[in-house]
Amino acid sequence: MKPLAIVSSLVTVGVAAGLIGAGMTMLVHLIEHSTTWYFSMFLAVLGASMWWWLRGRNHSLLHVLVDATAQLIVVGAGASLGREQAPRQVASAIAQRVWIPETYKRHLSIAAAGAGLAAVYNIPIAGALYAIEVLGRKCHPTLVIFAALASGIATVTAWPLIGNHAFYSIPDAAMNTTTLLLLLPTMLLGGGLGWVFSGLAQRQIHRRVSGTWLMLSVPSAVVVVLLVAEVLPAVTGNGQLVLDLAFHSNLHSVEAAALLLAKLALTCLCLRAGARGGVLTPSLAVGGAAGAMLAAFVGADAVALALFGGAAALAVTQRAPLFAAMMAIELTHPDPWVVASMLGFAIPASALLARRQSGQARR
Repeated sequence: MKPLAIVSSLVTVGVAAGLIGAGMTMLVHLIEHSTTWYFSMFLAVLGASMWWWLRGRNHSLLHVLVDATAQLIVVGAGASLGREQAPRQVASAIAQRVWIPETYKRHLSIAAAGAGLAAVYNIPIAGALYAIEVLGRKCHPTLVIFAALASGIATVTAWPLIGNHAFYSIPDAAMNTTTLLLLLPTMLLGGGLGWVFSGLAQRQIHRRVSGTWLMLSVPSAVVVVLLVAEVLPAVTGNGQLVLDLAFHSNLHSVEAAALLLAKLALTCLCLRAGARGGVLTPSLAVGGAAGAMLAAFVGADAVALALFGGAAALAVTQRAPLFAAMMAIELTHPDPWVVASMLGFAIPASALLARRQSGQARR
């Protein structure tokens, strides 16, 4: 009976994560396509009110659902945050309430979080790696199996609702001497920015506004984002617009630098204001803008350098090189040489990091 219960729990969680991810994606798209300045202000106040209502309450399933909905509403209003945290936390909360032997409950919860991410962006391998490398921190065989199956089921479940295409449609990346020589400098730049971004973001989270002041701070942060967007329209939302520009527009180095700094600063502002949301896609956007800036400065291929810069920033913020590489790959479906090069850097880096963490654990 135990194997059957485990399999049924995995299928239930995978399907639930897929439906949650697809449903939340559709909700954000609906909000974004009907947003005006006044509606954005209404949404920001509504989201802040929901977070204010949650203060001091226990972490029931209702609490998680309200928090996740508030995140999507505020991101839809224009806040400079990722929307991937909401489906992760709802899927994980549901997994914690599914019957399964206690031995496997933690692994199922972690796998569900990765499955929620996988469903939103159609990234099954990266979703599984997120569960294993970022949340689990240890490559436990049970977690690997749970994460792979849950992410696969969730992704396929979401296909009929939000499609099975790559999240970003990108042009071919030119492979030439200049681009190849700049891959390492781009990753160093992206990784350095990721380190700065991670430190700043954590500092804002620890000092975030709470209580009644949320009613003022969150709408104020959204107003600032929208004002900056009058000059740099791509800064709103989760960073998708920044990456679209990096991939498809011949950005001037000054414009790319402005997008980089604005995205970093506005994401930190929103976190400090008390808004909740993900930082995965903002990290990709910051690193991607850095790659585009370097490409514009030296006349190299922006697609390749934006991809490598984004992956490097994400790798540092999450301390997960292999997950970051696979997320960048699955989001864009790039040329084979980009895939091979990215994995060629990510696999040794991931192995080195795992070895270092293992050594620290034995001390």
